[in-house]
Amino acid sequence: MDNIPQSKITDFVEFDSAPAIKFTILRGSAGDPDIFGAQQHAPLLNIEVPVKAPN
Repeated sequence: MDNIPQSKITDFVEFDSAPAIKFTILRGSAGDPDIFGAQQHAPLLNIEVPVKAPN
């Protein structure tokens, strides 16, 4: 998998109420069929995210 340049990541959000994170990544072009922009990017589903243990 190719790395995504940090300059293309415009937002990163952690959701405290769910085990979830969201990245907003610049992508697409005119005619791109992914008009919803909410699709899961399968290569990122296996990424390991370090978390701190609760106090």
